[in-house]
Amino acid sequence: MLTSRTDSYAYVPRQMHVNATWFHNFDPLPSERDDRYLIGVGYSQPVSNDFVVTADIFRETDREKGRANNMVEAGTRFIVTPQTVLSAGAGIGFGHDRTEDFRVMVGVQHALSFPY
Repeated sequence: MLTSRTDSYAYVPRQMHVNATWFHNFDPLPSERDDRYLIGVGYSQPVSNDFVVTADIFRETDREKGRANNMVEAGTRFIVTPQTVLSAGAGIGFGHDRTEDFRVMVGVQHALSFPY
């Protein structure tokens, strides 16, 4: 059975994910790290076929020694057309060595494909 975009009972899976990234600084200044990392855990929960709520928590070390960013974020993604997605989110920093107290993000994603 095929389902349409408006069918509220279509299968849309919940997802958990883990992201990890490592950066190497090939020519660091004395105040910079040789290596940095980002590690995070996230969750996405579909509300409908077109609307998803997301949340994540991550830690990212900065290029400058002794600085890092711990952040908890929540956001949404909304499918406007099959090629266009709008997103928005906000995050709060925590921990004694954080570099950001608050973050707000908005995004537009558009796939360039033919024949659309």
